[in-house]
Amino acid sequence: MPERITAAVRVRRILSLLPHLCEGSEIPLDTLAAHLGATPEQLAEDIELLSMCGAWPYSPDMLVSAFVEDGVVRCYQAPPALDQRMQLTGAEAQALATALRIAGATEDDALLTLLSEVSGRPPGVERTVDAFGIGSRFEVYARLSAASATARKARIRYWTPGRDRSVDRTVRPLSLTNDRGVWYLRAHCESTDEERTFRLDRIREAEILDDSFERPPAPGAAALFPAEGSPVADISFAPGCEFSERDWPGSTFERMDDGSVLARVPYASEAWVARRVAARLGEAEVLSPPSLRSSVAELASSGSAGA
Repeated sequence: MPERITAAVRVRRILSLLPHLCEGSEIPLDTLAAHLGATPEQLAEDIELLSMCGAWPYSPDMLVSAFVEDGVVRCYQAPPALDQRMQLTGAEAQALATALRIAGATEDDALLTLLSEVSGRPPGVERTVDAFGIGSRFEVYARLSAASATARKARIRYWTPGRDRSVDRTVRPLSLTNDRGVWYLRAHCESTDEERTFRLDRIREAEILDDSFERPPAPGAAALFPAEGSPVADISFAPGCEFSERDWPGSTFERMDDGSVLARVPYASEAWVARRVAARLGEAEVLSPPSLRSSVAELASSGSAGA
């Protein structure tokens, strides 16, 4: 069985590949693969993935224009944004550090140390500002993410609210997804022999097992649950405020006469919406419901919008 490459190793390899992609460059695939410690097949997959990545607004001229043709890696223009000095806010550095840890980076990683210096916080998962609502479940998340990445089974202890008790389940973790502010584990449950969705905040414990499993084909990137029936928040974005509609899944947007944008945002977690609005530093305002307005006000006054 070929050695399984972890997400952390692949991300590092892709980052190491970027400096070689200069405008007009032509490098034999075998040569570049040997330099990066990969097989030609692995590097070809990395380049195919990179060709779908880029910088905002993700127009064709802002994507990585690297391709493999006749055994040669060709790049028609320099990767976007690499000619600009990278400047990260503390929150952005913390978010990147969180993503690296989830991907498998260890605390002595040089990039993690650098990000910790930029963010002004010492290294350590427990000190990382969690902008995505994982909170105290980070250790559970990290274990299940690792199990999913390596196709290893896991044993979880899951609290069932209807029965008010916890049960042990052996699962095959497939993916971890955030849907309107709530994290879910999509997994095949061996107890029921069916694919199930588990709320991360109800998983009390998680243990990676030695047994591996064969991963089924990945599904499309659809929302776990439909927006219908969810509570809806009315949020006003100030004129000229920059935001991405992709950050507000299932929402509708209407541009008003004064240049502001009215968004109707379905959500499963009020805390998720409150954190995002409070982090906009006055560029966004909750119009309704009143309880959500109060939550935003409390976050803003306490200064913990990013926590």
